[in-house]
Amino acid sequence: MKKILLVAAMSMILSCVVASASPYTDFERGTSSAEIGIIRSEIKTSASGDSIDWDKKTNLDFGVTTGLSDKFALQYKYQNLDSSSTYLYGYTGKVDSKVHELNLLYKLDPNAYAFVGIQRLNGDLTISGLGSADIDSTTVAQIGVTGVTKLSDKLNGWGTIALGDDNYSYELGLGYGLAENTDLNLFYRYKKFDNLEFKNSGDEFDAKSKGLGVSVTYKF
Repeated sequence: MKKILLVAAMSMILSCVVASASPYTDFERGTSSAEIGIIRSEIKTSASGDSIDWDKKTNLDFGVTTGLSDKFALQYKYQNLDSSSTYLYGYTGKVDSKVHELNLLYKLDPNAYAFVGIQRLNGDLTISGLGSADIDSTTVAQIGVTGVTKLSDKLNGWGTIALGDDNYSYELGLGYGLAENTDLNLFYRYKKFDNLEFKNSGDEFDAKSKGLGVSVTYKF
């Protein structure tokens, strides 16, 4: 049901796309954009009916998009999914994980693109006094779409949704033009991975991450 609602929301966003802005949609061979920012991540893990809400942490976020032609572009994203130390039944623990994302983008019109790609997650969970458990590195495929709409002369909104096998995510954001090629962005992101495994035990768990972030995009 959640996926259906997200697809419906994305369809409404795309139906009102009227102008170009963040994210980068003006693909041309040799042109690029770079984005760097931070996100206040809230991580939740669950297994066998039990769940842990890990304490929030401010994490690094960055990405690069490079035009291959007027229709295609290549995109790389890096996201830290770490938690702060969290009190757990007399112990303290934390999550240290990272997501690398690589996508091929196809421009649908000047302000929307579809994409196909992969996400790779790795990391570990650490409990003080008990040691750490490595997360088995997981690579998952995804498809998605991004649309941008003009809200005022300098303010634009965007939405992204991505679906895959055992993963889905969405992002909603606002971009304010600081200069001709520079935007200040405020965004909300939700990301979910199902059926992750610990490397040694093979035990499975699910993980969610959500939070507000701020970033700067420079187009060159």
